[in-house]
Amino acid sequence: MDSLQLHAPFDQKERELADKRAKCHDTGRKEEKLATRVRQFLNVLVGVSVGLAAVVVRLGSDKLGNWRRETFKNLLAGKEHWDLEFGGVVLLAMGMTAGFAVLSTVAVVLVPTSSGSGIPGVLAFLNGCDLHVALRGQVLVAKVFGTILSVGGGLALGPEGPMVHIGAIVGMLVCRRCLAPALKRLGPFSQNLEAELSRQPLRYHIQAAVMGAGAGIAAAFNAPLAGTASPSKKKRLDLRKLFKEGQKHLTPPVADPTRAFYESLLEEKPDSAIAIRFCVEHGVKQLEDHKKLLKSYNRLKEKGAFNMSMKIKRAMEKRHLGLLKSKKEKKEKKEKKEKEKN
Repeated sequence: MDSLQLHAPFDQKERELADKRAKCHDTGRKEEKLATRVRQFLNVLVGVSVGLAAVVVRLGSDKLGNWRRETFKNLLAGKEHWDLEFGGVVLLAMGMTAGFAVLSTVAVVLVPTSSGSGIPGVLAFLNGCDLHVALRGQVLVAKVFGTILSVGGGLALGPEGPMVHIGAIVGMLVCRRCLAPALKRLGPFSQNLEAELSRQPLRYHIQAAVMGAGAGIAAAFNAPLAGTASPSKKKRLDLRKLFKEGQKHLTPPVADPTRAFYESLLEEKPDSAIAIRFCVEHGVKQLEDHKKLLKSYNRLKEKGAFNMSMKIKRAMEKRHLGLLKSKKEKKEKKEKKEKEKN
C-alpha cells in the first residue's frame, strides 16, 4: 500500500482541525469587533444623555439664580441708605435662601443616597462595591432637584461634584433601562448586540458609569480633555484584581440587610459555616480578619461543608449506616427472643 494512502486519514484530520481553528479565530474576531461597536455606541449615547442632563441642571440653576437676583434688585431699587425696608429686604433674601436649603434637605431626607457630592459612592462602585442602590432613577431626580435648588438658591456650593454622580447615574440608566429594552424590541435586527450586552452585563454597566462620570466632569468644568482623561484611567479596570483571597462576589454596602444578618450571625456563632462562607466570598471583613476567616473557610471546604454532592453522599451514607444498625438491632432482638424461648 502506498504511504500516501496510509497518511490520507491523518491529513483529513489535520484539515478538519485547521478548519475548526480558523472558525474559532473568526468567531473571536467577530465577537471582539461586536464588543468594540457596542462600546462605541454606548459611549456616544451616554455622552449625549449626560450632556442633556447637564443642560437641564445648568439652565435650572441659572434661571432660579437670575430670578432671585432680579427680585432683590427690584426690591432694592431707589434705596441708598439703611432703613427698615432695606433690612426687611435683606431678611427676605436670607429667608429665601434658607427656604431653598430646606427644600434641598427634603430631597435628601426622601432619598438619603442622594446626599453629598456622590463621588465617593461612584468610586466605591467602580472599585468593586455593590452600590447599585446609589445609581437609581430616584437618586437622579433627587440629585438634580437638590442641585438646582442649592446652586440657584445661593448656597455655598457648586454643581461640579453632583454632576459626576449625575453622569454616572445617567450612564447606568441608559445602559440598563434604555439600551437593553430598546434592543429587545428591535427583534432580529439587534440580536447580536443584545447577546453581547447580556453576555457581560456588569462590564458594560461599569463602562457606562465610568463614561457618564467622565462626561459629568467635562460638563461641570467645561473641560472635555479632563473628561476623557478621567475614564481612561479606569479603562482596563478588572474588579477581580481588587478581590481578596477567596472572594468571589462584589462586597455589599454596610447598610445591606443581608450583610448585617450574616455579620451578626458570625458574631453570635463564630463557627457558623454559612456566615463564614458569606463573609469570605463577599470580602466583608478587613484584611486581617479576612485572613483568619479564610483559614476556617478552607478547613470547612476540605471537609466538604460547601459541597452539595458531598453533603448528599454523607447523608446517604448516614442513612445506610442507620439502616444497617437498625437491621442489626432487630436481628439481635430476634436472636435474643429465640434464646429465651429455648
